[in-house]
Amino acid sequence: MNLSELKSICKNDNIPIVRDGTILLINRIINQLKIKTILEIGTAYGYSSYAMSLNKSVRKIVTIEKNNLNFLKASFYLKDIKKIKIINGDAFKYQFFNKYDLIFIDGSKSHQDVLFNKLKKCLKRSGIIIIDNIFLKKFSTKKNLTRNQQKLIKKVEDFYKFLQNLKGWFVLIKDIEDGVAIISKKQWKLL
Repeated sequence: MNLSELKSICKNDNIPIVRDGTILLINRIINQLKIKTILEIGTAYGYSSYAMSLNKSVRKIVTIEKNNLNFLKASFYLKDIKKIKIINGDAFKYQFFNKYDLIFIDGSKSHQDVLFNKLKKCLKRSGIIIIDNIFLKKFSTKKNLTRNQQKLIKKVEDFYKFLQNLKGWFVLIKDIEDGVAIISKKQWKLL
């Protein structure tokens, strides 16, 4: 199975995937910084893991998925890609022991500050954290939002403020698609 076939399967099954511009940005960063190890939060069917694994510098991707069915689907779709290890678990509860060059957070949008504070310990000194969907623009044009959608927007807005007030970190917010946060201890001159 190739990447475009997996993308079609995700679309047919209504599985959200990282958008084209965002994965392009992530892959440029991976190439520029010669990223070797990646931790991904939120596997779904494995589309973004697959896309990142195509970079020559990447040696290992560990991706965690809470949903059992998505875990099984991703395990099947990615079975031939040896550099990807899929974990069935909750990132908030799972104990991570290794350190990574890049952490990509594309899972649940609630309590991202808690997740960030947990995962920053897994980042190598010169590593980078990328978080997708900082703005959730898809809700900005809707008039009658549900209570849950309003709560989600509030949580995302609170996390954005959390990032703006983060001390000791360099935070770059890219206004592409639904917004991408790039966070690191070292200031990189990114493309």
